[in-house]
This record gives sequence, structure tokens and C-alpha cells, in this order.
Amino acid sequence: MKPLDTRLAPYEVFFPLAALGTIASIVLTLFALDGTWTPPAGLGAVDWHAHEMLFGHFPAAFAGVMLTALPRWTKGPSMAPLLVVALATLFLAARVAWILTPSATSLWLSPTYVLALALYAGLRIVAAGDRRDLGLLALLGLFAAADALFLIGAARGDTAPALRLGLAVTALVAMVMGGRIAPALTRHLAEKRGRPQAAPTPRAFEITVFAASVPALAAWVLAPDARASAFLLAGAALLHVARLATWKGWSTLDRPPFLALHLGYAFLPLGLALQAVAARTGDPRFADLGVHAWGTGTLGLMCAAIMTSVVRRYSGKALAVSRLADFLVAALFLAATLRLAAGLLDLSRPLLHTSATAWVLAYATLLMLVARDRRPPAPADGEEKPRKSEEETVVGPEGLEPPTKPL
Repeated sequence: MKPLDTRLAPYEVFFPLAALGTIASIVLTLFALDGTWTPPAGLGAVDWHAHEMLFGHFPAAFAGVMLTALPRWTKGPSMAPLLVVALATLFLAARVAWILTPSATSLWLSPTYVLALALYAGLRIVAAGDRRDLGLLALLGLFAAADALFLIGAARGDTAPALRLGLAVTALVAMVMGGRIAPALTRHLAEKRGRPQAAPTPRAFEITVFAASVPALAAWVLAPDARASAFLLAGAALLHVARLATWKGWSTLDRPPFLALHLGYAFLPLGLALQAVAARTGDPRFADLGVHAWGTGTLGLMCAAIMTSVVRRYSGKALAVSRLADFLVAALFLAATLRLAAGLLDLSRPLLHTSATAWVLAYATLLMLVARDRRPPAPADGEEKPRKSEEETVVGPEGLEPPTKPL
């Protein structure tokens, strides 16, 4: 097997697919709301939008990160280019089906793609005895189940439970990945500036946060309006605020791509708190705000920040200032805040359209970033391979190396 730097890296395929897919989803949602386009298989505009932004965007971005990281996680070879292309083709076929097909059967390509991703990653992780990442693998399988439940629910006219399950899974993934990436990169940046930070968050506290979050999200999925759910959600929100504070995100104020990891994570406890308020008041507006705090804030901003970190690292520019990267995360933060503002103002059309425009511009910028910051070409036969820069040596290839063993 050739090393990754002489092969087709999964992120070079899946990040553009994630960007193009989410741009298409936003534009078509606006057309559907205006009555100029009708979603397939009798789906309403809101259900179609929710599915494609959750079950379309997230698994493409996650595939780019996870498949690129697998060789390091499992100490094995890179994914074969033929398999990268095959999995990407399955993802693309699923997205085309959700745009063009009148048949409900072909919509099952969407959970099939997630299952294929989980199967490949699972075989690699289990074979390598990589116990650390079995949790992520389990979450990916649960996400595929949520996608399938959405299709079953759509046939019955009730997709809400499946969407809650899918969002809960992505929130847990954000907790795991955020806890690995944000504090590690923040400490690395501080050390390179000669300002070493305090020790990582105590493991006992990390366990406490997860021990509170899992039942809170489970309660929200099963009984979102229950008083007990409100109590659990509020408690989990407070713990995540405390966890976020230990990462010292304020030290990255002058570096937007690093700051975006912390801001994206901040939308996680905001969403938990809003769902707690919704459970106590019965006001569906707060439930919608909580969903979009996770969808546009945690998933949108954090996914983009992680993807940016991967692209910049592999181009050898992990700590270099990039105006494109700065604009990307700023546009997504604007999109997230405007979408929440639109929710507060009874879905104001001008705010919705401005938020959508900012989102499209952000992910168009991601496409430009991936195209511009290409990996350095592999050396010709007989040439000496360039030495890694210091920042590449310290930070893992996908910016995912935690300072302590993660949950």
C-alpha cells in the first residue's frame, strides 16, 4: 500500500461532496418553500430539508474525517482509492435520489450509505483492536438506524422521533470529537506562542459530563415534553458550559478557525438549554430554536471548523493565517445566529434568506479552500521525502490527537 500522501485522500472527496450537498439542500429548500420545487416521494419541504441537512451533510463530513484518520487510529493502510470512489458514488446516488426520484424505494440509498461507511470503518477498527473508537462506531450504527426510522416515519406521517434520534447521535459525536480536537489544538496553539496552558480537563469530570448527557439526550428523544427531560437537559447544559470553559477558548480570539471549534461547541449547551425550556413551557418555538442551535451551530460550524483543520494540516499550513478559513467560519457563525434570530421572529423570511446566503457562501468557500490548499505532491522515485514541519509532528494528521485517552 502506498502512503496517504501518494494516494487519493478520503477528505479530498468527501469534503467537497459535503459542501456541494449542503449548498444544494439550502437552495432547494428555498425553492420548495416558495413553491417552485417539490421534494420527491410526497415529502414536505420541512421534512426534506431536515433529512438532507442532517442525514446528508453530516455523514459526508464525518466520512471525510474518519476515513482519513483511520490509518492512524488503526495503524493500518489508507483506504483504497477504488473503495473511496465506490463509497462516494453511493453517497452521491443517495443525494440524487433525494432530489430527483419519485420512488420512495430509492430513498433507502441514504441509510445504506451510512451502513456501508459503518461496515468499512467497523471492520478496520475491530481488526485493529481499536477499543478507543468503538463508541464512535456504535454511534454511526445508531445514526444509520435513525435514518431508516425517518423513512418509516415519513410513510406514517411522523418523522419527529427519528429526527430527534439523529440529532441526539450527532450531539454525542460532537461531544466526543469536540473534546478531542478543540482543547488539543488550543493547547498546541498556546504552546507555539510560548504560553503553555493548564492541564487537560480532569478525566473524572469528562466522565461526569457524558454520564449526564447520555440520559438527558435519551430522555429528550423518548419524551421531549416531560418534566424529567427538562431537568436532565438543563443539568447537562450546565456541565457542558463548565467543560467548555476548561478549554480556554478565549485564548484563540485572534484565530477564527480555532475559535470556531469553541463557538460551535457552545451551541451544544445552548441547544440543551433551549430544549429544557421547551419541555417546561410547551412552547414549540424553543424546541425549533434548540434543533437549529445544534443543526446550524454545533453541526454546521463545528463540522466546517474540523474540515478546515484537516485541509490546513494536510497542506502543511495548520497554524498559518488564512483569510479564506477566517471568512468561512465567520460566515457560518453569521448563518447560525441569523437562523436563531429568524426563529425568534416567527421565521422572518428576510433573516432566513440572509442566513441561507451566508451558509451557501461559507460552504462555497470550503470548496475553494480544499482546491487551493492541496497536499504537497509526493516526491518522485529516488527523491528524499520532505520532512514534516514541527506543527505537523505535534498535531495528529487530522487534528484529533487528544492529550489524554478519550472516552
